[in-house]
Amino acid sequence: MKKALLLLLTIALLFGLVACSSVPADSKYIGSWTSAKYKAAGLELSAEDVGVSVLELNKNGKATFTFMGEGGSGKWQESADGVDVKSGSSTLAFKFIENQLVLDYSGVQMFFVKDGTDDSITNPVLPGEGSPAPQSAAPSQTEAPKPEVGGDALKFWNQSFYGWWMMDTETATGSYKEMEPNWWDCCAEMSMDETGFGKVVVWDEDLSKDDGVAEFKIKVNTNSDASEVGEATSVAADDNFFMDAVGTPIDGELTFSPANTKFNNFIMIKGHYSDSDGSYDYYVYLRPWGEKWDDIEAADKDMMPFYYKDWYLPQLEKGVSVAPDKLDFDSK
Repeated sequence: MKKALLLLLTIALLFGLVACSSVPADSKYIGSWTSAKYKAAGLELSAEDVGVSVLELNKNGKATFTFMGEGGSGKWQESADGVDVKSGSSTLAFKFIENQLVLDYSGVQMFFVKDGTDDSITNPVLPGEGSPAPQSAAPSQTEAPKPEVGGDALKFWNQSFYGWWMMDTETATGSYKEMEPNWWDCCAEMSMDETGFGKVVVWDEDLSKDDGVAEFKIKVNTNSDASEVGEATSVAADDNFFMDAVGTPIDGELTFSPANTKFNNFIMIKGHYSDSDGSYDYYVYLRPWGEKWDDIEAADKDMMPFYYKDWYLPQLEKGVSVAPDKLDFDSK
C-alpha cells in the first residue's frame, strides 16, 4: 500500500513550471503548508510513514511543492471552498476544512496544516463522510462528486458512453511532436461481471466498435466504502490494446476515476502510447450515453465533444438509447 501511495502521489503532484497569478494580499492561504497525514483505501498513514509533503503558497500567486525530495511549481488562486493549484491543463483542488487544506486525488486524501498554527486537528469531516460539507457562497467548479452508485457499485460501469479523446502533442516525442493537436468524438461500452472485472471498448469517428481505438480489461472497486466505490484500474491482458500497441496497459497503469473530475458522472482516462515513431500522452473523456453536457458546456466549452449539438443531441431526440457501433455524423 505504501509503495502504491508513493507512486500515485509522486505522479499526481509534480508540476511543470508555469506563470504566476495574482492573489489577494491578505489571503489566509499564503504561507507554508505541511502534510499531517494521508488516507487511502480505508487506511490512515502519518506523514512520517509516507513522507512529508510541503505546499508553499506565495503572495505572488506562485505555488511550489516538494514530496520526498522531489518537487516542482505551479500557480495558485483562491476558489469558493479552498485553493486551486494549476499546471497546464491540470488543476488540483484543495478544500479548506477545519483549518486544513485537504486534497482528494483518486481516492488518496492528503491533509495539510499551515505552519505556525495548531496542528492537532487532523480529522476534518470530509463531504460525504457523515456531516454536511461547509456551505460556500457559490457552487464550486472544482468539486469532484462521484457517480450515484447506491447499493449497486457496478451499475455505473455497465452501460455505453459518449465523449471525445485527444492526443496531447505537448508531451509528444519523435514524429508525433510535429503534429498539430488532434481530438475525436468517441463512444465507449463498459461491461462488468458481478465480481467487478470487465472491459471497456472505445471507438471513434474513424473506427468502428469492432475495430476500435482501444480495449482495456479493468477492475472496478466494489468496496462499500463510499470514498472508494466508483474507481477502476486497468488489468494486464494480452489482448489489451490502444491503437496498435497490443498488451498495454498493464496492471494499474490507467485509472478510470469519476472522482478525479469536477463534474458528475464524468470520467477522465489518461494513458501513454509509444511506438517506433515516438510517443504521446492521451486523454479520454466520457459521460454515460443519454446524459446531456450542459454543466460542462457552462463551465468549460473546450471540454465539449465537437459533434455534440449536431449529432449527439439529435440522436437522443430520436430516442437512441445506446451508443451506435459506428459514428455516422451524416445521420441526424
